[in-house]
Amino acid sequence: MAKSQVQFTKDNEYYTPKSFVDRFGKFDYDPATTREKAEEFGVPNFDTIETDGLSKDWSQYKRIWINPPFTRKHEFLAKAWFTYLKAKNEIYILFPIEFMTTARFHNAVGGGRVYVPNGRI
Repeated sequence: MAKSQVQFTKDNEYYTPKSFVDRFGKFDYDPATTREKAEEFGVPNFDTIETDGLSKDWSQYKRIWINPPFTRKHEFLAKAWFTYLKAKNEIYILFPIEFMTTARFHNAVGGGRVYVPNGRI
C-alpha cells in the first residue's frame, strides 16, 4: 500500500545532515558522495558519480559511510555485503525504512545491525 503523503521520484540527491553522520564517528571512505559533502564530513577518501565508487575496491578502508543514490541502492548494498565478507570492515548504509522491510533487502545480506532514527533525517 502506498503512503498517501510520500511522493517518490527518481531523484538521487538526498544529502545527510552532518549531525546525523557524526553520531557514528569518523569515516575514511564514502563511495557515493560529492566533494563538498566529503569535506564537510571530514572523509579523506571518496568517490562521486563521476568517479563511480561501485567500480572501486572498498576493502582497503576500515570505516565506510554510504548514503547511496536512491535508484542504485541495491547495487551499493550488494557491493557493501561483498566487501564486508572480504574485509570485515565497518560499513554504515543509510536506507529508507521501506526498503529494509523487503525480501530483496533481506536476501541481499546475511546480517548486521540496524539503527532506526526517531523521525526523518
